[in-house]
Amino acid sequence: MDLPGEDKAAIALANERGRSVATNNFDLELFFELTPDLLCVAGFDGYFKKINPAVSKLLGYTDEELFSAPINHFVHPEDQNITQQNREKLLRIFHC
Repeated sequence: MDLPGEDKAAIALANERGRSVATNNFDLELFFELTPDLLCVAGFDGYFKKINPAVSKLLGYTDEELFSAPINHFVHPEDQNITQQNREKLLRIFHC
């Protein structure tokens, strides 16, 4: 089946965008894994969802320890109240 030129162009553009998104995702994942900075993704439930290798390396916890305890467990006691207040503010903003 021969497609009209506009359809071929649309398919080519969609394919290119798909490759671009895949490349960007790969670049982001590579950056996340290789950066020496501490990066994490936290859930609204107060637990880590994703951490990069620098987190466990610099803090000295295993991945299992980091994923199994609430984030506030790892926050300095003097900072726990403000951390909890900010988390509650985010929960209100996002209606969770």
